[in-house]
Amino acid sequence: MDRVYSVINVIIEETSRFERNFEKLPVQIAKHFHWKILPTIISCIKEQIPFPKSLRIKYVEGSNKKVWEATINLSFRVTFSLLNEFDERNERVVVIQLRNIGPHEVVFRSPY
Repeated sequence: MDRVYSVINVIIEETSRFERNFEKLPVQIAKHFHWKILPTIISCIKEQIPFPKSLRIKYVEGSNKKVWEATINLSFRVTFSLLNEFDERNERVVVIQLRNIGPHEVVFRSPY
């Protein structure tokens, strides 16, 4: 029988590529990402519920199901990885590694 672990903690990790590209975003896009998109992703992971269809979250094609993409708006995307870890009490921790953010043509240059 498989053990079921609830998510106790979610850790956000930003790559240097994400940080560089985040600084280039229009202010409204950056605010929308931090106040709407990221909290929704975190909430879904913590509550173990499906992502809302409005975010159009799916695997990045060609990433071997290791990198996800989410839609911020029609022009902007964010890519991220979900890494499962366990803390010292053997409680599940999910690390959301924010990999890249920006316009479609910027985000989908390898390595996503």
